[in-house]
Amino acid sequence: VKVAPKLALDQLFRLHGLSWQDNRPPLNAPILPEAAGAIAHFHQFPDLAQAWRNWCNRQLRSVAKNEFSRWRSPISTGIASYKHSSQWTHETGTEH
Repeated sequence: VKVAPKLALDQLFRLHGLSWQDNRPPLNAPILPEAAGAIAHFHQFPDLAQAWRNWCNRQLRSVAKNEFSRWRSPISTGIASYKHSSQWTHETGTEH
């Protein structure tokens, strides 16, 4: 049985102890649709999804969050300048 709860995005955020600034609500469309598609694609492969999660936890968070565990501005971290690739390669060299 599939259940589709009626839950607003702001309610979901609050359930996880998160919030956003009132003057900057979340966007309804990705800023980098090609990158979003690539991330969605490699999440179909458990090993790649785990590698992504590990990278987020070990690398991204250390530069993208401040001392209060709040996300920094992409510009202040230099993340906004990273180039993205439309093809992801597993660390073993296998393309997915």
